[in-house]
Amino acid sequence: MNIDMLHNLVWKRYIRMPYGHLLDAAEPNGNAHIPTADEIRANLPNVMSYSTSIADCAFFGGLYLYGLCEKYELSPTPKLKEEIALLAQGLLLLCDVAKTDGFIARGVADDGVTHYPCSSTDQVGPWVLGLWHLTHSPAADEALKAEITPRLTRTLRGLIASGWDIPTEWEGVIMGSFAKKDWRGVAKCLFLAAVARDLDLLSAADFEALVTAKPKNGIYSRAEIVSHGFAPDMIRATNLIQFWIDVCAHLATRELTHLDPARAELYRKGLAANAAATVPFLREFENYNKLEDKSFDHNWRQLIPHAEPWQTPKEAFAESYRLNHVWPEQYNPMRNVERKTLSQAFFGAWIAVTGGDEAAAVYARDCLLEAAETVEWDKVGHSYAFAVEGALACFETRHRFHG
Repeated sequence: MNIDMLHNLVWKRYIRMPYGHLLDAAEPNGNAHIPTADEIRANLPNVMSYSTSIADCAFFGGLYLYGLCEKYELSPTPKLKEEIALLAQGLLLLCDVAKTDGFIARGVADDGVTHYPCSSTDQVGPWVLGLWHLTHSPAADEALKAEITPRLTRTLRGLIASGWDIPTEWEGVIMGSFAKKDWRGVAKCLFLAAVARDLDLLSAADFEALVTAKPKNGIYSRAEIVSHGFAPDMIRATNLIQFWIDVCAHLATRELTHLDPARAELYRKGLAANAAATVPFLREFENYNKLEDKSFDHNWRQLIPHAEPWQTPKEAFAESYRLNHVWPEQYNPMRNVERKTLSQAFFGAWIAVTGGDEAAAVYARDCLLEAAETVEWDKVGHSYAFAVEGALACFETRHRFHG
């Protein structure tokens, strides 16, 4: 299967029309189980939308937009420009439906408006990354850029006002933060702050203070934390070895080499460390290929009878996490298998090709090309094919950031 075929697969199977939202998963015929407005208003299956097909539309859509902007620079076509514009409109909708500044919805119900009350750093970061990149891409005309900038402004103002915490649609309740000292949060925080500075929402002095500060009583400045890469956090907690949730912060660090050139070498050091850390995982797709049973259960509504009542936001978050384990353990074990194999390989490769380590980049490119040909894509449940396409585009543009 060549890359054009993978592109077509993503658009025929995983892009939800007419919204332009990239779904987590969909059946081979493109059928996806979209939550109804009533289900979402009842917070079913959970307030985080975990295990549903719309759990990561801002997350995956932002990343895919970033990758397609890179692809457009290499091979601009009218069709690709139209697809990019559709993805952008889908992302803008996820801001427009929010009543809270700084909140980005994960996805929308069958009515195109109703949404779960909780977002996350993993949704907001890619949302900004993709749309900001598009405003600097020839793929966007001036009219589209004029639509994007006010939404970026609204979101970043909300985040600044909250102290870089992620608001929910519940007044006074947050779900995640960019203000801590974890590598992912720090890298995204600096990128978002740099974008806010360039939009005149943050002063140069405030940006400098943020970069040089040592968060949460740590011994390293934020720029130094980024230079270490994500491996120190993964040593502390091996459950953090999930490259699909690291790739946004990594690409944000890539952009920081241009946004904050005074510290570019620190950022490049972190990028290279990340690339090296992914190399042992880049052939995980082979373990997926060896499986005899690749059946993926898309019917997340089987979780609804398991939902338990809650009274407080804290209890609601705990219930979401609990159900997120029930889904693979009782109904869809392939969810976790695909994450441990295909996700690690493809998002890890995206990190490797953008890390500035040429050996890792070439190796990752070769792994991606092999996976494109050998994986039985009609049996894959998740929309991870988009990561293969995005990573291969970034391989071709890698020298713009590393010389």
